Amino acid sequence: MLSLPSFFIAMKKAIAIAFVFIFSYSLLNMGLLTWITPKNTFSLNEKRKLASFPQWSFDNFFKGFYFDSINVYFADHFIFRDKIIPIALTINNLKGIQIEKVKVYQNENLLDGNIKISENLISKDTFQEKDNHQTKKNLNESYEITQNTHLDSLQEAGIGRTSNNVFICNGKGFQFFGGNHQSAKAFAKVVDRYAFQHEKINVYAAIVPSNAEFYLPLKYQKLKRSECANIEATNQALQKAIGVNICEEIYNHLDEYLYFNTDHHWTGLGAYYGYVAWCKAAQIEPIPLESMKRKVIKNYYGTLYHLTQDPELAKNKDSVEYFKSDVKTKTFYWLENQMNKAYSGTYLVEFAGSATAYGVFLGADYPLMQITTEIQNNRNCLVIKNSYGNPFTTYLVNHFENIYAIDYRYYHLPLNQFIKDKKITDIIFLMGVFSTNTPQHVRKVDVLLQNEKKPHIN
Repeated sequence: MLSLPSFFIAMKKAIAIAFVFIFSYSLLNMGLLTWITPKNTFSLNEKRKLASFPQWSFDNFFKGFYFDSINVYFADHFIFRDKIIPIALTINNLKGIQIEKVKVYQNENLLDGNIKISENLISKDTFQEKDNHQTKKNLNESYEITQNTHLDSLQEAGIGRTSNNVFICNGKGFQFFGGNHQSAKAFAKVVDRYAFQHEKINVYAAIVPSNAEFYLPLKYQKLKRSECANIEATNQALQKAIGVNICEEIYNHLDEYLYFNTDHHWTGLGAYYGYVAWCKAAQIEPIPLESMKRKVIKNYYGTLYHLTQDPELAKNKDSVEYFKSDVKTKTFYWLENQMNKAYSGTYLVEFAGSATAYGVFLGADYPLMQITTEIQNNRNCLVIKNSYGNPFTTYLVNHFENIYAIDYRYYHLPLNQFIKDKKITDIIFLMGVFSTNTPQHVRKVDVLLQNEKKPHIN
């Protein structure tokens, strides 16, 4: 008969063996399920493509890349991954620096094509307080499509600092701008290069500020540099191209739903006022908002929420509104690795669901899209853009025979011959201010003219 201590020792061994068996059995089953279950190619939680199974090659095998790629593949496709990641991110939220209602996330997953923000974020001379925009205003009922779309009220105390991250305040996500006037002038020089090489074409620089320029409480403004001052520096540096004053138009409508709470883009309505600003610069009459049919896709969670899984943003979900003109159109698009084949599409993808609602604008960031309209005025527009330009481009169907939208991040062919062949009359650069201050983005815009002679610009 076993003594009491021996009994407990035996029980511990039995429990340990059972635990190892159950754990090994579960691990084996999870591995088998991971291998045999259908695989997604895209993660809605993380808004990115998932890894595909690597192709075998002796070179990759001997260099160790093959097994590294297999590890990445299983990390992206393990069973119940979509259920586990939000829980892990919720736990990770507890590690954030929290000051009042502010959370700072250190995260290397950057938005808009790996834009990097300067760590020198404090500006002493560019920010000016705008007292006339501090007052909380009532919403026009016709645009009250989400909760908490009002201007943020000022908080009493506290401050936060951030770099390459998401700043959460009052249920909205922000990114801090760290560009400078030298970067602004560098972008102006590239835009002017297009204008000088195509002297008979109207060339416009339409730069979009982010929500932080207008809706970040004043006490946090010193953590960032003024985006509108930077945009003005670009416009003032232009010698031939025409600057578009989007900031002024946005200021006139701050009590409306111009920026998302959970996404870094502007809304369809914000883009409309950007379009109005361009119309003023082009000296043409904008199409009235009420003359277009307004539609709404509800329950949208954008890039900033998917990046952080923040519960405060989760309570402040967005809606995506878009405005449809009566102009008849035909739309074609090209894929990055299939530029010799055109696909038929639509410039407003009205079947977009809530998870991909921003995709209602143009569908995706295609390298090239052509929208042909019933308008006959011999005017053809080229929009050189990133994703900020997608909703903006939808309003141009009211003014041009053809609109060509090129995403400079994915289009890699020289543009001069394209501009001549398509008889372009207007070129609009439509980019967010973070991009126009990022050397990698500016170079991508510039390199589209790489095979052409670059005129000297003082």
